[in-house]
Amino acid sequence: VTCGADFRPGRAPGRPDSRSAELPAAGGLPTMASRDFLIPNDPENGYEGAEDLSIESAIGHDAENLYLAINVRDDVHVQPFTAGRLWAADSIQLAIDTQADALPNAYGFGPDDYEMSFGLTANGPEKEFDNIYERGRAAASLEQIECNVFRSGDLTCYRMAIPWRVLNMKPAAGTVFGLNFIANDHDGHGRNYWMGLTPGIGEAKNPYVYRKFILRQ
Repeated sequence: VTCGADFRPGRAPGRPDSRSAELPAAGGLPTMASRDFLIPNDPENGYEGAEDLSIESAIGHDAENLYLAINVRDDVHVQPFTAGRLWAADSIQLAIDTQADALPNAYGFGPDDYEMSFGLTANGPEKEFDNIYERGRAAASLEQIECNVFRSGDLTCYRMAIPWRVLNMKPAAGTVFGLNFIANDHDGHGRNYWMGLTPGIGEAKNPYVYRKFILRQ
């Protein structure tokens, strides 16, 4: 099974090792390691470089799941919250426009859009839905999502497996969807800034600008 980012073909992995800090050798997404990727990019926000916040990641899939492996380099890990407020400290926020049908300047999520957060708390890895249209199935759907989050040196490693059935998607060749994620940075003084594939999560919900992916056989 292969997957292409922004319609570029490339061999992508299936399930990554959820306990390893090593990223899969294929399916790599752009490295983010400078102020150029920072939101908001305010020169007074205290960002001191890649050791403060930077990201390497990979995406993959198989017939059952969409996989994301994200390594966030962060010299100080701060996550004092639990599920329900993970986004407010060191965490990943992931948003998926399952039909890639968002319109320009139409802010907010539609019925086919999902947002979820993952964080390493004092109780271990936790996850939450920040947006799911059918609230009645949120708890059961969240239970089906696998996530492991752990520290390895100054890396926070996120490993997620999201069933296609949770997203109401069928992973056929040619399927196109929009996806974005951001890594939030707290450092003990509130959420200072974040980095992501595109804007459209932390400052306002704008699925139109998310990167487009196509599933290939």
